[in-house]
Amino acid sequence: MTEVQTRSFYLFVFIRMFL
Repeated sequence: MTEVQTRSFYLFVFIRMFL
């Protein structure tokens, strides 16, 4: 994956865990 996709993926996971 590209750097942008990786950051987007981790951001999505972080939001899901936070919520």
